[in-house]
Amino acid sequence: MILAVRCVLLSCLLCLPIPAMAGMVFQVGFDNTFDIGAIDATPPYVGSGELSFDNNLADGSYLLTSLSNLSFSFTIGGETWTEADSVFFDPDTEIVIFNTGRRFYFNGVGNSTPEGGSFDVINSNSHILTFEPNDFAAPPFTLYVTPDYFGNFGSIPEPSTWVLAATGSLFGLLAAKRRHKKNAA
Repeated sequence: MILAVRCVLLSCLLCLPIPAMAGMVFQVGFDNTFDIGAIDATPPYVGSGELSFDNNLADGSYLLTSLSNLSFSFTIGGETWTEADSVFFDPDTEIVIFNTGRRFYFNGVGNSTPEGGSFDVINSNSHILTFEPNDFAAPPFTLYVTPDYFGNFGSIPEPSTWVLAATGSLFGLLAAKRRHKKNAA
């Protein structure tokens, strides 16, 4: 019993976030499924990436122009788009953060972007990644388009979430095995 308590405490400590870095980081997954009602991408993923900025924000809507050091790198189907590429969005385009800071989407009408998205990026191959505006359906709206892919994007669980889930499952199996062994004796 004492060993089990120590293991649970250790696994909890390993899963704590490291507070040294301020700001927000979103791990993003891209699927190839057109689903207007989806809040997230679902496996299998055709791409992944990361979006970050220095601001530490609560749930809500924030102008993209208000984010300090906005940085992103998205790779979909082997092609990459970053903040160093040509980035377009209307001045009133927002990032909407929800689910206690775990999810986001872009909110904008795309009046002045090349593809009419709320957030468009043209990479060095002249290929456009556009995040669709919310005028197609009620927010949250998580569709994206590239020359070869069209689907949903969304935050994917952090590795610490998977560690915590795996640790819980392991301890559940150990407890069940002990109960079975105890009842058999």
